[in-house]
Amino acid sequence: MRRCLWVCARSEKSLNLVLKIEPKTRGSYVPDLVLAARYFLPDLFSDWGFDRDGMGVAPVNPVFVPGFNNEDRFSYLVPLADLCSRWHQRKGGLIRVFTQVSVPGDNDEVAVNLLTKCLEARCVPFEIFAPSISLEDYLKGISRCRVFVGCRMHSCIFSLNYLVPTLALSYQQKFFDLFDSLELSRWAKPLNDWSVNWAEQQLFSADENYDKYQTFLKAKLETQKQLILKGLAPISAIMSKKGFC
Repeated sequence: MRRCLWVCARSEKSLNLVLKIEPKTRGSYVPDLVLAARYFLPDLFSDWGFDRDGMGVAPVNPVFVPGFNNEDRFSYLVPLADLCSRWHQRKGGLIRVFTQVSVPGDNDEVAVNLLTKCLEARCVPFEIFAPSISLEDYLKGISRCRVFVGCRMHSCIFSLNYLVPTLALSYQQKFFDLFDSLELSRWAKPLNDWSVNWAEQQLFSADENYDKYQTFLKAKLETQKQLILKGLAPISAIMSKKGFC
């Protein structure tokens, strides 16, 4: 860090930690850039005119996370399948299951397969969005969901960009930092410590107040966009001074 002209941190807590370790460091708080995707990439995050129905789910195989790399790491999938079943019984629609990561040592397909087996046992219809599909088709799938439950942070961010009511089941602190920044802290719970009743209450409440939720979230995303532009401004100035742009 001592050799860096500028350091960006995607949370204020991270920036404060950097400054505590290296007080002479110059840096700024820059929220996750994907939070402004609907503004920076309007063609990908536009409204494709789909009617929204069903629930989106992005499960995780947390084998890479300390404390989750044991045989109980998939225990959260049973209540998650129960939540999907309750939604389908009351609201109908497909359960869209998204595989965000599929690489050696970090493969969510295992979790997707286990979850869909649970859904089959409950006679709940589903559609799998495999990692082989295009980004556009992946995002279109998310945009069609009425509500969303994400166990991967960027799946949550994608969903939030479409103003979809989104719950986070978190395996790391970064989820809570994200939802705190959007004033949605009550929408995030630890992956191994949440209840179907809590999730059901949040999702059905948002479904009944959909326009209100979207208006609130749109304003919060606009705030994040402004923070991103503010945080990146010093970098732009440095690059201009150095002749990079």
